Amino acid sequence: MTGGGAYRRALALIAVITLATVAAGLEPMPLRAADLAIAAQSAIVIDADTGTVLYAKSPDQPWAPASLTKIAVALVALESAPLDEVLTVDQYDLVGEASMGLAAGDELTLETALYGLLLPSGNDAAMTIARNLGSLPGDSPQESVDRFMRRTNLMLERMGLHDTHFLNPHGLDQPGHRSTARDLALLTREALRNPTFRQIIGSPIYQDEHYALQQSNRLLGSYPGLIGGKTGITDGCGYCLMQAAERDGHTIIAVLLGSTAESWYQDAETLLDYGFAQLARGSAMQPASTAAQAAPLETTDAAVTGDAALTQAATSTGTAPASTAAAPSQQPATGLTVRREAPDVAVIRPAANTEEPPETWRWPVSALLAMGAALALVTTYPTVLGLGSLLWQRRERARRRAAERRLLRQPVARRWDTRDERRSRYRGTARHGIARDPLARGPRPTRTRPAGLERPISAPASGSGDQPRVVAFNAAEAITARAIKLARRGDYHAAESEFRHALRVDASYDFTRCPGFWSMPPAGYVMAARAYRAVRRGRDARTLLTVVRLSFGSTPLLEAELDQAAAIVEPLESPVYKMANRPLARSGQPG
Repeated sequence: MTGGGAYRRALALIAVITLATVAAGLEPMPLRAADLAIAAQSAIVIDADTGTVLYAKSPDQPWAPASLTKIAVALVALESAPLDEVLTVDQYDLVGEASMGLAAGDELTLETALYGLLLPSGNDAAMTIARNLGSLPGDSPQESVDRFMRRTNLMLERMGLHDTHFLNPHGLDQPGHRSTARDLALLTREALRNPTFRQIIGSPIYQDEHYALQQSNRLLGSYPGLIGGKTGITDGCGYCLMQAAERDGHTIIAVLLGSTAESWYQDAETLLDYGFAQLARGSAMQPASTAAQAAPLETTDAAVTGDAALTQAATSTGTAPASTAAAPSQQPATGLTVRREAPDVAVIRPAANTEEPPETWRWPVSALLAMGAALALVTTYPTVLGLGSLLWQRRERARRRAAERRLLRQPVARRWDTRDERRSRYRGTARHGIARDPLARGPRPTRTRPAGLERPISAPASGSGDQPRVVAFNAAEAITARAIKLARRGDYHAAESEFRHALRVDASYDFTRCPGFWSMPPAGYVMAARAYRAVRRGRDARTLLTVVRLSFGSTPLLEAELDQAAAIVEPLESPVYKMANRPLARSGQPG
């Protein structure tokens, strides 16, 4: 290689490394709010910590909230009574559609009713809570429910949610029963401050001696960092969702109204991904059309005295004119920030300086360092290659010497004593009346190959134990092991899907043969039994559930699953089915 060629190659390498360093620091083009493709008619994403709006699509459009109403019902119930308060069920409470399975005359605690309210979205649980917590002596059931709803609407007024008015606790369509995506997001923000509410919406399953309740939110367990959510479906509002998630110390809330059955969960994931992307970029901004209506956002104010205090009070009560309630000044006079926690509570803190001085020196320094590293590599690579070659040669010589020493220690030929010859020798000794003691320690007679037929000891004999064992991969067992891990984590929806996937791969596979199968919680075996039922293996499902009942005791969920498994097995065991499926007799044999 000539000196000019080496110089040109060095410059080319330096240029490539420099361009790669600069390109690595460039941020990708951010996703704009207008680029989001969601089917929901109304949607919003907010930062639960600050109330900042990260995305909005018609957030103040009045909409029927469906079962998202139950978020407010749960919040009022948690503030009104202890969790161990006993509620009674009346025939008036048994509203149709979504139900937790209550019957007239049942007694249950408020905690159990809240799980039935938020997991399967039970309308009967909503009515039971409202009637019991709103009743006074002499009230009719409807008067008790109306009193509870007046208390709920009063709480919404105190929170500043003036576009929301609830007429019933279950959320079924009713003229005048309305809310907005923004109000529901702010309501959820308040509810998430209650640890009991967070625990309930994040539970995949709830079970006691009387009730077995399963979560209706399919996104729980599949979206990373999801705290929980609430579903809602009616003819008037379509498909609605509230989802709350936490990642990197940030909590965001997404609410969508008026989506479709095919798109509502995809809409929720799109909104959550966009919200976290906005927070990661550090440039989350409100849409201009909704900035003036975001009530709970942090604002900067002057000394909060005199006219400024009057303006703040008027804004908090909703009586300020449009010019007064506009966005606050970006240059506070006193460096204070005011955050309204309630209509009569405000928190004042020194304003944090969020502006960072530009650091324009980083890229030139990075480029110089990259160029220096590339130049050092170009000038020293012959030395590096030489040292590497020397070490490799020494290693090869050591390996060859070790191989020569092993060959010197090996015999020239091995004994020719194959399996067939041993058998013939034993047959010969038995035929001549010579009994050979298998425990004798004496030398065995051996034969050697004729000259020229010696075989090196390093060559394995054909059919000997030196051949590698081939172990077949069992795909159904691997998928079942993955389902067992999901069930141990409590992700029962995903576990049932994996159990079914294993049976699609091998319909005759036995789950109990998979290592670790008997280490799952009881609900995991229920998911495995459902997978058996899906492939019409009702007998296996019934046997598995019977073992679980003997091990863990009887529950309503187990009994219901056993009945469904028996419904599959009983037709197969009937005499008519056996007669119809009996194999035909062959010719010449009795039928």
